[in-house]
Amino acid sequence: MDAKLEGWRFATEFNARWRMAELLRGIQPPRTDQIDAIVDALEAGKIRQEEWETLPKPERLFVGRSRRDPARRGMYAALEISIVVDTKDVRRAADRAETLRKCGLDAIAVVGGREVTAVAKDLAAERAVEVLVDRGEPEE
Repeated sequence: MDAKLEGWRFATEFNARWRMAELLRGIQPPRTDQIDAIVDALEAGKIRQEEWETLPKPERLFVGRSRRDPARRGMYAALEISIVVDTKDVRRAADRAETLRKCGLDAIAVVGGREVTAVAKDLAAERAVEVLVDRGEPEE
């Protein structure tokens, strides 16, 4: 199977919303007014056009309250999905969460994949990026 097609298939099967329940409660996609806050930050010069363009697609941006700290409500999670998570994925997720924070939003970075390289695990710990591993369905 073509690598891009396999990656797309994995991202679709990853079931991001279900997996994000490990980190957030009351998960919702961002509402229009929440997206407006990001657009307002762009228009006010708080973020650059390039940062705007790298923000995650709506199906990879979640809003909820933290499982670990329920007082943190309206927390955004920017998810990067890859079959094998590497340092590039970790950096991209961390950068996207930082862009959301520049918009005045409480945001965390999250990577998800079937495998995570050792170097990516180290970088994720260093940059406070949450890691979700989905090993797939058990073989019968």
